[in-house]
Amino acid sequence: MALSSYIRFLSQPPLPILLLISAVAWGLLWAGGHNHEAHLNQQSEEVIHQHHQEASAVAEQHNHHHSAHVEKAPVEQQLFGWQVLSQLMGWTLMIVAMMFPLLHNAIRHIWQRSLPRLRFIGVALFCTVYLMLWMTIGVLCNLLLVFVQPVANWLVLSVGLLILLIWQSSPLKQWGLNYCHYTQRLALSGLAYCNDCIRYAVKKSFWCIVSCWHLMVYPMLFDSFSLMFGAMMLVCVWMFIEQHLSPRATHWSWPFRPELLTELIKRREVAPQLASSG
Repeated sequence: MALSSYIRFLSQPPLPILLLISAVAWGLLWAGGHNHEAHLNQQSEEVIHQHHQEASAVAEQHNHHHSAHVEKAPVEQQLFGWQVLSQLMGWTLMIVAMMFPLLHNAIRHIWQRSLPRLRFIGVALFCTVYLMLWMTIGVLCNLLLVFVQPVANWLVLSVGLLILLIWQSSPLKQWGLNYCHYTQRLALSGLAYCNDCIRYAVKKSFWCIVSCWHLMVYPMLFDSFSLMFGAMMLVCVWMFIEQHLSPRATHWSWPFRPELLTELIKRREVAPQLASSG
């Protein structure tokens, strides 16, 4: 594919805006990831130090059994709450950074088939509902991470990689990927229009979750932020390639086939799809 075709593709609205939002999210992830571990350790030391002081004050008035009971539960609750909150914030940034660039066709569809006065409302409804459903998956994933935290990281990564390869090869993966090309008919205005935008977001997010959940979750299993960040970027590029391939028959196949990229370049699928949707 000629370089001009790539430039023309990347310059078509709303992809530049989505890429800019994604770049900001990537930057926040990078900055937050490096500071997260140090901040969490500092928070742990501060909370423990604070409760040690409170426990020593209580110990002067009560017996040692009561003071130990007062100290332990609040410390563990605060540390657990901070960990869950930071993981959910990181998951939100992951969705924005990795998934929002994949929504350019859906957002363009809403923009082009909406009245000018309703375009921003339709896009806002779509993005909000899409993000909310992915956040539900994020809650489940973070609970899973807390559950597997005591397990050796190499074992978690091995089991996770096996699950990833099986799902990536399965018909369900291709089934969800095919339906990611689905578009929703939109009513002209009123509540019917809002309802259609919400339905479109629910369907789009559901098929995205079916086709991408394993790729989104696996980078979170790394205990090293540098490895996690690198895996996220590789996954993001691969998902972007997959989203622009033509629908295929749903059957078992080899995962991450390199010929898919070759096919995408040879057939110049991106530019014709862009022209037809424009």
